[in-house]
Amino acid sequence: HFHPDIISMEHRRLLLSVFQAFEKNPKQKIYFENVKTFQLDACLDALCEYVKSPSGLQEQLITIGMEAALGRIVAIRGKESGVHGHNLDNDLATKILIYLNRHLSEEITLDHLAEQFLLSKHYLNRVFRKAVGTTVFDYLIQKRVIYAQQLLINGCSAADAAAAAGFADYSAFYRAYKRILGHSPLMDRGVLPPVSGILDPHIAESIKVTKNV
Repeated sequence: HFHPDIISMEHRRLLLSVFQAFEKNPKQKIYFENVKTFQLDACLDALCEYVKSPSGLQEQLITIGMEAALGRIVAIRGKESGVHGHNLDNDLATKILIYLNRHLSEEITLDHLAEQFLLSKHYLNRVFRKAVGTTVFDYLIQKRVIYAQQLLINGCSAADAAAAAGFADYSAFYRAYKRILGHSPLMDRGVLPPVSGILDPHIAESIKVTKNV
């Protein structure tokens, strides 16, 4: 019985990971054996002592104590189930990727993502870069440029493609497009061939007659 805000943003995702299954099924109990090996009882005793501290110090000590207790629980869970922090980070990066792809055309900032995933901006970007190999912002720009390219190829105007892909500023879109693809957006506009691939001779003759008339 504690509020998640007690935990720092940087550590919240990891320290609350144990309770994810409980949130999906509240009737499920979280039970561990041999907790004395991990000195969890000492952490809980310390929390009780921190509550008695002066008000100016109490909040900071409770945060430290709560994180220590939750850290012990995560360690117990990891030892019993074989779950490691690396797997948790990969799961987080996957969730961020899914979110970015679903909201590609919307305004997305690190502040927004940090709030969405209850993490600090620094930790979120670090986990994402480790898993994907690039920053959240660079990944987002590349995905938007590729999406805009497909729209251009299908005949969409450069301005409309930029807006649909989530670029609020056309000049920023143009610079990103040239940097990533090596040429201007106009070179990709409407480059798809006719559906049949070959123009029917009768249609070609009709076009010729119309032009002559």
